[in-house]
Amino acid sequence: MSLHSFGTDPISCYAWNKDGQHYKQACDAAGINWAPNSSNDLTSTMDPNAYVGSLRDQGWTPTLVLLGINRVASYVEWSPQENKLALGNRSKIISACFFGKENDSKHVKKSVKSTILSREWHPNNILLAAESSNFQRRVFSASVKEIEDKPGPMVCGSKMPFSKLLFEKGDPRGRIHAVCVSPTGQHLLWVSHHSTIPTAKAAKSKTGQFSGSLQHKVNRFALGIWRTQAKHPSQR
Repeated sequence: MSLHSFGTDPISCYAWNKDGQHYKQACDAAGINWAPNSSNDLTSTMDPNAYVGSLRDQGWTPTLVLLGINRVASYVEWSPQENKLALGNRSKIISACFFGKENDSKHVKKSVKSTILSREWHPNNILLAAESSNFQRRVFSASVKEIEDKPGPMVCGSKMPFSKLLFEKGDPRGRIHAVCVSPTGQHLLWVSHHSTIPTAKAAKSKTGQFSGSLQHKVNRFALGIWRTQAKHPSQR
């Protein structure tokens, strides 16, 4: 175990890279996410922008990503193939960004009418799950034709234009804290303030196919993680 001192300023977020050799922390950032393979780090700042840091001979070189939003990005995450960025914020939109050749960044947005609290990429790099403060969880298509091929047919449909709503389900019993996609990409679970863990299976219907729900008498769940292909959710 190693002890590191970063001074007296409070740390708002931190992250390790995949092999644990690099560590990044920030006092004035809202979120940090490492790209496991390329080791590029994504940081959202207290202004409505984000930066992608790349390790080069001269050290870390940050590149500005213009998000086109008027609120701080509260969540940031690389896609599985590390060619897109997903950002949730209090502007009531989901931003899916990628780097363009002309101006270094482009963005596309989808209105969800409430603050984005959590999001997660589907393993296929196309679908994006998100939950918001109005008790709704949704799955959108995040296929960007400028940088990737047209996605093939899926269980939920064959046409996947960007921002198409593929799944939506509300639950008035409690605020949702997190959404999680299974490693196979076939199931979605969410955890909320009413002590249950509902799951849904991919289907052509926008409401999905309800798979079941785990009920707890006391605990209010804050995080769900698919640990294995056996689909056992864990709690924290």
